[in-house]
Formats: sequence, C-alpha cells, structure tokens
Amino acid sequence: MKRNGSPRRRWIPIFLLLLLLCVKTGCHRTRSIASASRIGQGDVSLYVMKYHGDYGSIDLQTGRGLRGVWKWLYDKKKPDFVGIPQTDARFIAAAEGGQERRGRPHSCTCFSALDEDSQRLFGRNHDWSTQAALVLFTDPPDGYASVSMVDISWLGFDSGRPGLFDRIALLATPYMPQDGMNECGLTVGAMSVPHAEGSQDPDKETVGTLWLIREILDHASSVDEAIAIAENHNIDYSDGFSIHIQVSDVNGSSAIIEYIAGQIHVTEKKLPWQVCTNFIVSGKTDEESHGVCWRYDRACERLKQTQGVLARADAMCLLERVSEHDTAWSVIYGQSSGAVRIVAGKDYDQVYEFQLGMKHDPDPKTITRPVRSRKAAWPIPSRGAGVGPGSRTTLKWKAGQGARSHRVYFGTETERLTYLGTVTDPQYSDLPDLPPNLTYYWRVDEVQADGSIIKGDQWHFRQGKQVARFSFDGHARDQSGQAHHGTMHGQPMWVRGASSQAIALNQKEDYVTIPPLDLNSRTMSITLWVRTEEITTNPGLVFSRAGSTCAGLWLGGSNGLRYTWNGTRGTWSWDSGLTVPLHTWTFVGLVLEQDRATLYMHDGTGMKSVIRNHRHGREEFNGVTHIGHDPRWGTVKGAIDEVRIFDYPLDGEQIEEIYRQDAEKL
Repeated sequence: MKRNGSPRRRWIPIFLLLLLLCVKTGCHRTRSIASASRIGQGDVSLYVMKYHGDYGSIDLQTGRGLRGVWKWLYDKKKPDFVGIPQTDARFIAAAEGGQERRGRPHSCTCFSALDEDSQRLFGRNHDWSTQAALVLFTDPPDGYASVSMVDISWLGFDSGRPGLFDRIALLATPYMPQDGMNECGLTVGAMSVPHAEGSQDPDKETVGTLWLIREILDHASSVDEAIAIAENHNIDYSDGFSIHIQVSDVNGSSAIIEYIAGQIHVTEKKLPWQVCTNFIVSGKTDEESHGVCWRYDRACERLKQTQGVLARADAMCLLERVSEHDTAWSVIYGQSSGAVRIVAGKDYDQVYEFQLGMKHDPDPKTITRPVRSRKAAWPIPSRGAGVGPGSRTTLKWKAGQGARSHRVYFGTETERLTYLGTVTDPQYSDLPDLPPNLTYYWRVDEVQADGSIIKGDQWHFRQGKQVARFSFDGHARDQSGQAHHGTMHGQPMWVRGASSQAIALNQKEDYVTIPPLDLNSRTMSITLWVRTEEITTNPGLVFSRAGSTCAGLWLGGSNGLRYTWNGTRGTWSWDSGLTVPLHTWTFVGLVLEQDRATLYMHDGTGMKSVIRNHRHGREEFNGVTHIGHDPRWGTVKGAIDEVRIFDYPLDGEQIEEIYRQDAEKL
C-alpha cells in the first residue's frame, strides 16, 4: 500500500495543470514553459528559456491571440501581472509600481566594436534594479532565430522559487526584449532618454519600443532593414517612458534611432565604433556629446585608445568599467560567431556563455544551456584587487573544462610574464616575495588531455595601502598621507573619544565628507569606533552614495551592523546579527574580499565576527564619501572616532592589533 503524499500522487495535480495549459495554449507553448530553468542565483537570478513555435499576437487586456489564455492569466495574476498592452510604456509603469520607480530612468550603455579577430561585437549594460533576468531563445516560423535579454521582474519573478502562474507568464516574454541578436548578426539595445515623441501617422501601426525591438530581431538582417522597420511604425511614448535604440549589423554598420518631435532621426556611426547611453545624440557633434554622461565618455575614451578593437575579455571589462551600482546584466554579442557572454548582477567573475546558430554557418548550432569555457576563470585576486603589503598571496582560479593541469605565469610587466610552474590543483601558493607599490600580472594556461594548451586571460592585482585615516583630534584632516582631508558639515562638536578626542554628531546636518577615494576595487577594509546615543533610521558610518558608487558600512534600524557593496540586494539585505549597543564605545570593522565579507564588532565583551559568502564586483568609490551619514537615510546620533580605510582586506590578526592599539587609550 502506498502512503498518502507519495511522489507519484504529488505529481497528479501538476500533470493536470500542465494538461490544462496544453489544451488552452497549445503543446509548443507548454514545451516553452517546461524549458525554462534557473542557471544562476545571485543578486540577479538568471533564467534561460527556449520559446517553441510561433508566439503570435499578444494582447492580455482582451485575450485575443492565444484563445483566451491571456485573459485567464490576467485575472489570476493581477495586480502582479498586467501583461503587454498596446503601449509597453503603460505596462512598464504599472508593473514597476507606478510613479516612484518609473521616475528613475534606465542608465544603460551600448557600444559596437571589433574583437581581436576583426569580427563585430556588440556590448550592452542594462542598469536597473532588477531581481531576475531571462536569456530567451526564439525561432519563429516567419522570422529569424534570435537570443534576447528580458527583465522578468516585471512579471513578478524575484529571487524566490517561481510558481506555476509565474512560469505561465513567461509566454509573454518574446515581446519584452531589452536587447538581443538574431541569426543574421543584427543586434539591438534600448536605452532611456529624457524625452522622445513618436509619430502619429494614421497609416502606420502604433507599437511600444519593446514591441519594435521584437519586430527588428524577427525581420531585419541589416541596419538599413532595421531603420525601415522603425520608419514604418509609430512609437507610443504617451506615458512618459522615452527610449532610443542602437542597432548594429555584421557588416559593420551601426546607427542610433531616435524619435524627436514626431520625426525619426538616425545617427550613423562616424568612427569604427559607436557608443550610446542616455542622452539624445541627433544633431550633436563629438565635442557637444563629451561631458554629458561619464559612461559615454569612458567608453569612447577606451575605444579611441584601441581604435575600436577589443579582445572579448576586454569588452566585458569595459562593460564593468561603465557599470552602475544597479547593473542587472552585462552582455557581449558576437555578431559573426553567434557567441553570447552574459554576466548577471555584476558578478564579473562568473560569465555564462551561450551559442546562437548563425545563418551564414554551414552547420548552425544553437546551444541554449551555458557552455563551460575551456579557459581558467574566477581568479582570486584579480582585476586590480588589493593585497596586504608583505602578505603571502595564494593565486586561485576555477579550472577550465577538460583541463588536466595548469601552467602559471607571473610578472610585473604585461608582455613579460615568467613561467612559475605547472600544478594539478587550481591554485598556486609558492609566489616569490612581492615588493610593495607594484602591480602584478598573472595568467593560467590550461593543459588539455591531448597536450594542447588553452591560453588564459591576463589578470592583475596590486599591493594595497591605507587610503585614509581620521583621528578626529580636534580636526578632520587625513593622516594617512593620501590627502583625503575631510570637510565638516553642520555643527559637530569635539568630545572625549575612544582615543583622545572624537567627533560628536548631534543633528541630521552634522557629518563629515571626504573627496572621492577612487578605489576601483573589489577589496577594502574599514575600521572605526562608534558610540550611539539613540537609534536613528539606517545611518551611514562610512558610506558613499555618489558617482557610480553605493557602498559602505552602516547601521540598520535597530543598530544592526550592516554593509552595502555595489548597491546589490545580496549585501544590503543581509542581517549580520551583530548589534551595536547604545551609550558604549564600540569598535566595528568591515573586511571585503572578492568572495566574502567579514563584519567585526568589539563592545568590551570580546571580538565578534560574522562572514557573508558573496562574490563582490568592482566598486569605483568615485564619489564623495560620508562619515557618520548616508545622504539618503540619515546621520548617526552619537560620536565617531579613529576611522581607518584601506584598499585591501585586513586579516583577523591585523583587525585585533588595530583594536588593541586604540583600546589602550580608552
């Protein structure tokens, strides 16, 4: 006798629901939903899905096009799922919660360039507070096969496990692409602009921008054809969500399409590369475009240096360099090869690779699951990470597919790396002594079973330093020697501190600012003493919310010790369990490494530490940093003393030593 709740019986309702779905939508749509799977779970959950068959005309408000299933879904899911009405601008506003989120425009970046083999590539950052993204493969019977990126937070997806209705909602995703590439090598990406006004020609069909992107991916093989499709449609911007798009093709053409005063404006590239961010470019000279957007300037500067040629790894590094704190995904489309490289949630050490079969290939092959690279990946330390002066550094990495051993190269010059040896485990600890004040470069070549060598990408790290120290002994001067001198705001007072004097912050206008630290790193340490006199709402201890930075150490609503890095949910939402007591001088610290963060606290009862395992991206710290204050939330009500900031991770013994030095003066 089978027990109640056996696995077989539990599948019965699921089977019946899938059978109902098959009847209502067709078997090919059921196959589409069944193909959806999560492949990455970080600050942005990444999914992949293959849409089978024709997706037809979608109108959830009326139920036309899919025999009523859309109306059924709308009734079941609202208000979470509102569908795709005729203008996707209204859909965006409703799905994102109205005016509050709609008022914050996207801050995206696109560029077209060449790779090291002189083949076209297209890079794209989607900067938005997104919790889930979808890699969508489509192959309609009357159009071109394509791969596109979709923000499925709009459909109610988050970091949790999706329910059945969430999965059914994925049937709407073909008409929600934010960027993509088709089998002809035609790429497209959308970016917001302050204002756009579409045409109102009664002889043309009126669509939203995302709908237009789908039309281009399905039916354009060149930039000229994409422009023709745009010219044959009215774009509805009536709800205030204004967008322009960049298109690029495999032959090297690239253009930015904008709608101004009801007329379409096309700006074709003038150089071997083209960059587009979030301002109208039509009618502007290169000089007039410079200085409008820091991301635009930085991307143009890099492409100018290389004359528009970027190695595939360097192309992703450029996207990292122009990323915002809320970048949801970065993607590189190989327009000739069909290769697609995706990073979710700024975790640039984890690159997911896919393959779209291209029309010009004699044997086109589409791979809709991540392709594991044969190169070494996930280096620690890497990309400018700081290491402590005189520390014994161990190199670590993730082995490439099929690697039997690993050849390690190391040096202080990019073109002259010394062969250190071959290891069988993906780590190397027998480094020579590392003199200070230098940048070190390294590479790992993977040795395959047949003896062939897969050359790796080059990484680098640097010797770290103390970048700021504030004793607050009657002044706010930086005593580290780096000249990051502080500016006092409001009317702070000097009181007895943990070590000599300290700065007391009594009003919300009382705080200290220091100029940009320009760390550009994924490693950092902060230590300080704090004495809180009352609990305030989420005050910053050492916090930056300026430039492209949203990072630092802060206190939660109940004086819980917390940290933020890159503004990502996986950092600021983490509860460390450490609570700073009131009316007590307490030593606190943050040590940030590439793959974890450690919070420290000593309130006189012993040193406590808590580790958060999390992969951290590079943080610029290119804006003003606040001490005792977060410009969005509030100011510490109390006193702060002995603030130290380092651009490398301290170890536990170093944290203890700093505490002992200060505690002797209490």
